[in-house]
Amino acid sequence: MGRKTRTLLAAALVGLSGLILGGVVPAGKRHELIVPDYSTAPADQIDKMTEKMLSDFNDNIVGDLMAQLERGPNLSNEAKVLIIYALGQLRTYRATWILIENINFVAQTKELALRRPRWFAHPARGALVKIGRYASDGIMRIIGSHKFDKEKVEGYAEVVVSVEGPKYALMRLEDRLEKAENDAARKQYEMVISRVEWIIASSDL
Repeated sequence: MGRKTRTLLAAALVGLSGLILGGVVPAGKRHELIVPDYSTAPADQIDKMTEKMLSDFNDNIVGDLMAQLERGPNLSNEAKVLIIYALGQLRTYRATWILIENINFVAQTKELALRRPRWFAHPARGALVKIGRYASDGIMRIIGSHKFDKEKVEGYAEVVVSVEGPKYALMRLEDRLEKAENDAARKQYEMVISRVEWIIASSDL
């Protein structure tokens, strides 16, 4: 009814992201996923099998990556960049909040090694753009909340503009500004709107 897929975590991510790690597979955790054989699986079980596969993926592989990213100071800059890049390639909604927390994290180099893709200077912003609308919606909510961080305004603006398009991003932000419930939230939306307007003006979009 399904195929067992055993993968060394690092090796699995290499395959998903297209990265070349250099021939030697590093030590890591092994995770097992059962991929349903959709051509033969019983109709009354296939929904549960699919749900379990996705749950195992999120709980194991994505959860492991997020746990490593949360270690923060114990990671090298390169390791942190690679984890963030992998989360973006996996396009997992679950990683949205930890990526927003790292929205100002700076990669020390834009290209880590031969045949690896070029990174955004701020890799978490690139990962959030790959996640798409869910990430943009999350940022919109944060802007109007107590979790807002004025040091992240540039990052908030860059992601929502990249996901929504500059004019639609501006329209959504202005709509939220009109509905803001207090002065603090209004000021926060105004700060991001100002940055989006700057992006539009500077790129002539």
